[in-house]
Amino acid sequence: MPGTDFHQHVWPDGFRRALERRTKAPCLRAGRLVLERGGAFDVDPAAYGPEARLAELDRTGLERAVVSLPPTTEPTPDLAEVWHDEALALARATNGRLVPLAYDIALPAFSGAIVPARTFASTSLLGRLEALGQLAFVHPGPAAPVEPSWRTPGVAYASQMLDAYAWWIAEGARRFPSLRVVFALLGGGAAFQIERFVRRGLDARAPFTANAWFETSSYGERALELSLQTFGAGRLVFGSDAPIDPVADALATVARFGPALELELLVSTPLALLSAERHRWAA
Repeated sequence: MPGTDFHQHVWPDGFRRALERRTKAPCLRAGRLVLERGGAFDVDPAAYGPEARLAELDRTGLERAVVSLPPTTEPTPDLAEVWHDEALALARATNGRLVPLAYDIALPAFSGAIVPARTFASTSLLGRLEALGQLAFVHPGPAAPVEPSWRTPGVAYASQMLDAYAWWIAEGARRFPSLRVVFALLGGGAAFQIERFVRRGLDARAPFTANAWFETSSYGERALELSLQTFGAGRLVFGSDAPIDPVADALATVARFGPALELELLVSTPLALLSAERHRWAA
């Protein structure tokens, strides 16, 4: 299927070298990523490389991926600048198969920006993205490591996302009515919390804002089924979080719902969200 993976991360070669040259966090030392807040852990730099990202698209039959620099890597401004330059070159070199998002800034050459969940309510950035007709991809930011290791991504990251979604339906959607916002990780389980929000005073119509979408990475059939029942297929967009999780695993989860849903999540919704990108990177 000529679909799109809306959630992948890539380290272009120049960015990886910049990480390796650094003498303090964030830095890369012999395959170990060292972060100021997130601690240190082993990574496979090659898995983040452009060649690996394109090879996984080819293996899974996908046409393109939206790629970004994750806030969880705690990039400094100089690293983000290197990533921007390299990512734009990658987009041109791949004829648009890798579609980059800027890091926490609105830049005209990009489709939008990845925005750390904790700073999502930065109205100056959201206003600039809206003015440029770009989208915001809300993603977890740094969190201190907690044992056992699943608690950081499973609890800290998800709670950041849920808090960002709550701010959006309480205030952001009204203030930025034409800004397209995609929440990673199904908004931290947003569908599960809506009934409680409403019982505690939220307007029952607020969660169903027309300018919010939910990316599916790391969740299985139960979470997808509830999200589909709550928001509808047109509000979900496929993502894998590769190379953290294999693209094939995420595709297999969506495939269990049938080809109509696959078409919606992998083709129709990404095309609508990225309509301005259709000819941007054409050779």
